[in-house]
Amino acid sequence: MKNPADNHLFITQDTALAAYLCSQGITPLRVERDGKQASFVFPQPNKELLVAFSTGTATANVHAFFRAYKAMLKLIHNRG
Repeated sequence: MKNPADNHLFITQDTALAAYLCSQGITPLRVERDGKQASFVFPQPNKELLVAFSTGTATANVHAFFRAYKAMLKLIHNRG
């Protein structure tokens, strides 16, 4: 999901997408929370990465993806 107020940011609530972006070297800027919902805020990624993820053609190092996925879950659950 894009943030209409800032074309330089990309916001998603999809943990797998956030992990994929991290596995591709894109670091989240922050995690925003609204009640139980968490949104990952990234600098705007390359459109090809988003298309590849959404069409199921994305490739990534499995170890890097899994490590990033666990890190995203930790960010969600650590509210401190």
